[in-house]
Amino acid sequence: MVQELGVAEAIDHGHVSVVLHGKKLRGGYSLTRMCRGGRQAWLLVKKADDFAGGDPVKTCPESIKSGKTVDQLDGG
Repeated sequence: MVQELGVAEAIDHGHVSVVLHGKKLRGGYSLTRMCRGGRQAWLLVKKADDFAGGDPVKTCPESIKSGKTVDQLDGG
């Protein structure tokens, strides 16, 4: 059984599931806390859904905000 928690409580428990409705990132994602060697890191994983399988960096390389590519922002 899945228990729904508030975001702050889910973060405290080390696992957050969200659904994004952005222009590039869409669908379900899981954010999971990992601890290794005393260091804490968070892993973001795309869930298998209708929006999985694409590569937004390749299919839509321009920034949503500026319209520039990474190379243009990098000065390359």
